[in-house]
Amino acid sequence: MEHSSETAGIRIRDCTPDDRDAMLQCIRELQDTERALDPRLPPGDRIADTYLAEIEANRARWAGRLLVAQLDAQVLGFASIFTAVPFDSADDPAGSYALVGDLVVRVAARGRGIGQALLREAERIARAAGAGELRVNALAANASANRVYHAAGFEPYIVTHRRLLRAD
Repeated sequence: MEHSSETAGIRIRDCTPDDRDAMLQCIRELQDTERALDPRLPPGDRIADTYLAEIEANRARWAGRLLVAQLDAQVLGFASIFTAVPFDSADDPAGSYALVGDLVVRVAARGRGIGQALLREAERIARAAGAGELRVNALAANASANRVYHAAGFEPYIVTHRRLLRAD
């Protein structure tokens, strides 16, 4: 069942095949933003097609939706929402949770509440699907993404600590 919402002229709607080029551009920007935080990550141009295919596979696997934020005819960002991601470890609770797999707002469109609007729609979808928990992941160094998630009421749950090892 398709539902769309609108915030300050920004329309949140389901992605269509006509959005493919805009989605690929969003993925390139996302990856290049994250690559600036971790240079080991591959460039956006190199992975955009594969990354979009992974989102589509996860959408089919975990009862997902792909949302776009649009102003006039321009796609300014997107979010993937998966509503039935199974807990898969012996120490996890039983059942499943909802996951915002990706949330991207084009660099030129940031600061207009688009990320918050995408998160609100993702939460609405998760609730409608009966999910009791909604998760979202971000690189720890991505301060702007983490601010958006905190402002939307998300709080850290699992923190992964790492130490990069160098060959001797």
